[in-house]
Amino acid sequence: MSDIRSTSSLALPRAASTAPAPSLLGNLLAQAARRPDLAFSVLATLTVLGLMAAYGVRPAVAMDALGQPFQILGAFLAVIACVRAPALLRAWSPLARRAYARALYQGAVDFAPFVWLYIIYRSLRRMTDVLSIRSVEPLLVRIGERLFGTEPTFWIQQFSSPWLTEIMTFAYALMFVYPLIILVLLHVRERRDLFREVVLALLAIFFIGFLLYIFVPAQSPRLVYPLAYEPRHLTGVTGFYAFSERTWDAMQMITYDAFPSLHTGVSTLSLLYAGALGPVLWPRRPRALFFIFLPFVVALWLSTLYLRQHYVIDVFAGFAISFGVVALCRRCLRGRVPGRSLTV
Repeated sequence: MSDIRSTSSLALPRAASTAPAPSLLGNLLAQAARRPDLAFSVLATLTVLGLMAAYGVRPAVAMDALGQPFQILGAFLAVIACVRAPALLRAWSPLARRAYARALYQGAVDFAPFVWLYIIYRSLRRMTDVLSIRSVEPLLVRIGERLFGTEPTFWIQQFSSPWLTEIMTFAYALMFVYPLIILVLLHVRERRDLFREVVLALLAIFFIGFLLYIFVPAQSPRLVYPLAYEPRHLTGVTGFYAFSERTWDAMQMITYDAFPSLHTGVSTLSLLYAGALGPVLWPRRPRALFFIFLPFVVALWLSTLYLRQHYVIDVFAGFAISFGVVALCRRCLRGRVPGRSLTV
C-alpha cells in the first residue's frame, strides 16, 4: 500500500506546449485589425505605386503642395490643445503634463494616415495628366441634360448675385471643418475606436475619389465651358470669392478632379456620422450636431453647382460614395477596432 501511495503521489509531467507561434501573415492581419486606417494607407500606397508603374509615371510631389495637410493637422492639434488646456491648468502636475503631451502625440499619430493619403493624392496629379487625353466632360454634361433637361450648373446661374456668391464661397470652404469637429470631439471623449473608424472612412472616400479622378478624368465646368455661363463671370463683394477663385485656378489647371465631388462626399460623410454618433459626440443633445451641420452642408452641396466647380452627376457620385463608405465602415468595424466600446 505504501508503494501505491508513493507512486500515486508522484506528479505527472506536464505536456509541453505545442501551440504554434503566430505566423508573419497572422501578425500582419492582427495589426491590420488593430489599425485598419494604417492598413488601408499601406494598401492605398501599394495600389498607387502599382498604377504608376503600369502607366510609366514616376512619383513626384512638389514640396510647396504639402502645406495643406499639415495645416489641417496643425488646426486639429491646436483645437485639441485648447480644449484640454483647462484640465491641465487645474491639475498642473508632472502627471497631468505628461498626460497632456501624450494626448497631443496620440492625436498626431492617429491623424497621420490622412496626411500621408494627401501626399499620395499629390503624386496622382501626373497620372491625371497622362490620362486626360480621354477626358469625359461632354459625357457628364449629357447625363445632366438627360436627367434634368439641362445641366443644373448652367441653370442655377440665373439666381447669381454678388452676395450670394460670397455666401456660396464660404459654404464651399467649410469642407474640412465638419470632419475636424467630429474628430476633435471623439478625441476629447477618448473614443479612439470611433476616431479611427471616421479616419478610415475619410481615407476610403478620398482614395475612391482619387481613383475615379484617374479613370474618369474631367475638369470643372468653369474651366471647360466658360462661354456657357450667363453671367460670364461671378463677382463677389468682400474679395473672398476672388481670392478663392485664384486658389482654385492654381490647383485645377493641372488637375482633373471634377468626378466625383469630394466636397459633397466629405460633407455628406460628416453629416451621416454626426447623426450616427450623436450620443457620443454630444450626449446631452444627440441630434444637435446633425441639425447644426445640416443647413451648412446643404449650402455646400448647392455651392458646388453655383460656383461652377462640378456637374450634377459629380454631386450624385459624391452622395453614393459617402453613403456606401459609411455603411461599410459601420457594419465591418463595429466593436472590432481597439478602444473603448459603445454601441451607436
